[in-house]
Amino acid sequence: MQQINIRQLRRDVKHGADGRLIFPGMTEITDGVITSGGKLTYVDNGVDVQSQIDSVVASVAAIDIHAHVQENVCYVDSKRTDSYTQDGSESLPYKTLSAAITAKLTNAATAFISFRLASGTYDGTISVDKDSANQSFEIVGSGRTSTFIRGAATFVNTTGNVLYFRDFNDITIKDLSISNGQYGFYPRSCRNIKLFNVEFVNLGSDGEEKYHDQTESMASQAAFWASTSTSNGGTCRIRDCQDVRISRCRTSYSLRGFRIQDCASGAITNCRAYKLLESAYYLAAGDYTGNTGSSNFYISGCVADSIFHSGVLIIGGRNNTVQGVSCVNCASSPFNTFHAADVRIVGCTADKCNTLSYIGIGVPGDNYGQIYKAGKTNVSNTGGYELVALNNCFPKCGGGRAVSGDS
Repeated sequence: MQQINIRQLRRDVKHGADGRLIFPGMTEITDGVITSGGKLTYVDNGVDVQSQIDSVVASVAAIDIHAHVQENVCYVDSKRTDSYTQDGSESLPYKTLSAAITAKLTNAATAFISFRLASGTYDGTISVDKDSANQSFEIVGSGRTSTFIRGAATFVNTTGNVLYFRDFNDITIKDLSISNGQYGFYPRSCRNIKLFNVEFVNLGSDGEEKYHDQTESMASQAAFWASTSTSNGGTCRIRDCQDVRISRCRTSYSLRGFRIQDCASGAITNCRAYKLLESAYYLAAGDYTGNTGSSNFYISGCVADSIFHSGVLIIGGRNNTVQGVSCVNCASSPFNTFHAADVRIVGCTADKCNTLSYIGIGVPGDNYGQIYKAGKTNVSNTGGYELVALNNCFPKCGGGRAVSGDS
């Protein structure tokens, strides 16, 4: 290592008139400028500092940070009207959700995709059926009061399912609104399904108030069901999936509520259903044999308000728990099961329910009591109970079909 001669350094260094230190034989830097003929170099490689700065500046200038494409993020903005080549980047987003999904969810694609929707309206139905489950994706809006996915601009009973996906791994939909179609969301034969903070409206029905407020006669409701104002759909139909999680979602003025059919497990929590023509929370089965249905579900903290059928309907399945659910103004039995085993209804409330003898599609309903259990086909002994009902409160109970004499 080179040694510094302190005595020599003290003799050579001088004070200038302005108080600066002057090192003789060295290039002076004045106001940040290297004087003519001088230069700074890195000791390690001997390259001129300015040359390296120029090289770095050129490299940075060549990077278009706004057009940078993240492999797993696809941006969509329906409000963009300018002309450009859409690639899903933040600066060059797709203008329609349909175009984005067509580009990214091909049959051969396997990479996870996050579709990020800017606030706006996205019209048109979407249907993707893969040959095999090889991809996962999510659709994330900017909020359910600002991002709207619609099957059409208005409800038309010939409009299909707004979002239909079959044979995927995991699907997440959150922070948006879905309306104007048959079913709003219909995934089938998938692994995991998640719905978070989604608003559903006018699905399977145009939502005309008088047909949803339980004031019309059975004949009038039957005519409405047969008209072009309805279709055989509803909020969602989640079918043949392994696990389902639904939280903080709302549905209103639709035909059916949350229909979960032949799924292995899941939870529905903190949701609200309002003025539906059929049941709000529906664990469905492919048939009435008792061998099918959804099992191992937990429904908790949910509200069924002004439902023209049951608050909770369970067909088939095993080991399902309904806890802390509030049913208000339901036309039928608020808690209704067929061919189901190991059902637990705990800490629930039903107020002013079982008030009519028919349901929203204009046919006699399952209107027999606050909890109605029927059917025993293929119900096996699991060592427990077919039904456990504890700590429930049922004020202002209606008589249902018993009052009408149609029992």
